[in-house]
Amino acid sequence: MREKIIYSERCWVDGQLQPATVWIEDDIIIKVQKQLRRNSDDVFNTGNKILMPGVIDAHVHVNE
Repeated sequence: MREKIIYSERCWVDGQLQPATVWIEDDIIIKVQKQLRRNSDDVFNTGNKILMPGVIDAHVHVNE
């Protein structure tokens, strides 16, 4: 299967929002790398949208 690459200026990595690139293969995150952006047509650039790799539901009320 073809690798998917997603870049965001605001990716949740190590407890903070920062520029990062996420590689996905066979619907599994295989790598998250800070401060890296491959200039290619293969990269889906989310711009300034928040990317939270591995988070399934960011809107959870854990104290209820």
